[in-house]
Amino acid sequence: MKKALNRFSGFILAIIITALIFAVNSTATGTVISFSNKNLTVGETVTVTVTLNSGEVMYSVGCVINYDNNVIDYISGNASGGEGILKIVEAPSGETKVLYTLTFKAVGEGICTISVFDCKYATLGNNGAVEKGLTGASATLNVVSSQTPTIENGICGENVVWGVKSDGTLEINGKGKMFNYGTAEEVPWYKYANNINTIRINEDITYIGHYSFNCLENLNKVIVYNSDLIFSQYYVFSKSTKAEIYGNNNSAAEKYANENNIPFVPISNLVPNAPIINSVVGNNIILECVEGYEYSDNGIVWQKDNVFTNVPFDTVQYFYQRKISNEISIEHPSSDCTKCIIVSPPKVLVGETSLKFIPIDGYRYSVNGIKYQTDNLFTELVPEWNYTVYQEPIDIDNIYVYNEYNKMEVCVNGTNKIIEVNSTHLVWLRKLLLEKECNELGADFNEDCLIDIRDLVNLKRKATYI
Repeated sequence: MKKALNRFSGFILAIIITALIFAVNSTATGTVISFSNKNLTVGETVTVTVTLNSGEVMYSVGCVINYDNNVIDYISGNASGGEGILKIVEAPSGETKVLYTLTFKAVGEGICTISVFDCKYATLGNNGAVEKGLTGASATLNVVSSQTPTIENGICGENVVWGVKSDGTLEINGKGKMFNYGTAEEVPWYKYANNINTIRINEDITYIGHYSFNCLENLNKVIVYNSDLIFSQYYVFSKSTKAEIYGNNNSAAEKYANENNIPFVPISNLVPNAPIINSVVGNNIILECVEGYEYSDNGIVWQKDNVFTNVPFDTVQYFYQRKISNEISIEHPSSDCTKCIIVSPPKVLVGETSLKFIPIDGYRYSVNGIKYQTDNLFTELVPEWNYTVYQEPIDIDNIYVYNEYNKMEVCVNGTNKIIEVNSTHLVWLRKLLLEKECNELGADFNEDCLIDIRDLVNLKRKATYI
């Protein structure tokens, strides 16, 4: 009987242990990072989900997130901050697991590691609130350029250059006539002959020389941007070519194709032009709507909507428009466009008699809007004096600069403390002001104050709390 009980007890114990192991595995505590897409192209957005799981009720949570802002840019979500550092500070209602979503835009090529650390939460213990920590996590994104890299390039005319790209495209750029070649083997791209499948000839090329593309047996597409382009009558293409020539209706390219029994594909909207910017609202750009046109912010992906949202600050954007056509459309590499940059709000450190801008590459700064300097530090300022600070790009030739947010009023406060201003005009006072001043702002001096920097102009005026 004892043996039977022992066996039964052992069986029950095994079940309990198995259940415990399963419970631990299924409710593992810590931090998890997940992505909507781990492989991005420049210009695409990604949703990053941060999950904090404590396994017990939480009444406040917080963590810090690091990322490479040269690769991805924070757009929106449950965090505050930017420029490579975000903070999440939330107050759950007793949940044991919370999820926060963050949206980023890929702005540069590279590998980006997103790290979540300094994870803390508050729960109730026997003697009241208890602060505890959670293990952090990290995960990696990969961003590639929207442009295909060039393998090799060189000269093929007095003012004409060639380049072979990794996707099998041969580009002919520059201005004027190509050289004539004596044989198919003389062309400088001959060693890539088996890999080249597409040729792009830009609009300023006027003449294609003898034997230029005769060695390209795997060629299937030739895109001609100049309606008046002249082809040599000497073996430009192989007699066995299977290529099609893409170009404008009634062009010299169409005539050449017909004379040489090469299929011709008409395209009516090869060359986009520059749209007019109607207005800029925040970081949303509205182009002037033209009936029958479509729009692009890179010349490759097109949309009928003339509104572009979540445009990144401090980054030159290139906008195009073209007629909508039912015919085949080919992206154009060098057409007229409208360049636009939205200047971000200044970020400054405020001292007793100094102001220091958080620097941005290619920018200059001012404390009066008249005299600018590339040095981001301004000294010997008057304490307790209101200054309007500005920032703007240095090189703004042919660029529409939108400056609604490029200035802001701040007060050199004379507290011997530094105040940091972030991109949403908010400033953490965090007990930096004198108790009297903080009380006059209507804030509890024992708590952190988060106020709008635009209400810091007069410290005695009640602030609008965010």
